[in-house]
Amino acid sequence: MATEAHTPPNPAICGQDLTSRVAIITGASRGLGRTIAFKLASRGCSILGTCSSRETLHHLDTLADEIAASHQSSSSTTPPPKVVGIVGDVYSPTCAEHIADALEKHFSSGVDIFISNAAPRSMARVGALNAEHIQTFNTGIIQTPALIVDELVKRKMFKRNSRILHISSVRSKKVDFRTPMYCATKAATEALVRCWADAFGGKNPEFEFMAGTTANTVLVGLTRTEPVKELPQHLLDWVLKEWEPLWSMPKMAEPEDVADIVGLLCSHEARWITGSVVSADGGGMKIL
Repeated sequence: MATEAHTPPNPAICGQDLTSRVAIITGASRGLGRTIAFKLASRGCSILGTCSSRETLHHLDTLADEIAASHQSSSSTTPPPKVVGIVGDVYSPTCAEHIADALEKHFSSGVDIFISNAAPRSMARVGALNAEHIQTFNTGIIQTPALIVDELVKRKMFKRNSRILHISSVRSKKVDFRTPMYCATKAATEALVRCWADAFGGKNPEFEFMAGTTANTVLVGLTRTEPVKELPQHLLDWVLKEWEPLWSMPKMAEPEDVADIVGLLCSHEARWITGSVVSADGGGMKIL
């Protein structure tokens, strides 16, 4: 039941409530990041998406083509949103400046939504850690997202009522000794998000230019993205044995399930949700 085949829904144009908005999405070339990018674009949001290397940049080009084709085949009277893909290596010390420069070049220096989605995929268990592995996770999950937000704040690129979202993991709560740095850095960034929520809501005069901005964490569980699809069956069975008994909804999440929750938190209707951890895993982690 949990591994049944999934056919993604046909691309569709939704209500254009995000028209004129601009979103930065890290790790937008594949998996959950790509699905989130398409969902927001289907609502009219322009996208600045990043990928890790030039070898994957073409995935963002095809995303732009899919979005344009969806608009053309729909009854929408608005032009398709602008989609720009750039290489944004989260391990580079200049990643934040590179993203901000691209925003200036392609989107007149304004951003409404920042979604920190990119994350390392390597694993090392307790007893097998080294400095390089630890630094990889510190840089990719904590340091670079912090620098991106700071760079956008310094340049006053965030608009009023912006949305900042950290894509976290159930592993920040239900830890696993096989992935200690993934668990630890995801949890640390959740604390950073609460700091952003406190800073940007409107009570601090120095951030008045982005008053009304919310910052939240989306807690993602086992989702049928490319890394999960690529797992050997015996490893997938092992993971399912851990998580299936905990799910209130007895199936693995699809990327669209999570992307819709992200989309909700990007909406005007979510204006009063900030500093929160919102669970998007079918009840495996019953936390809001």
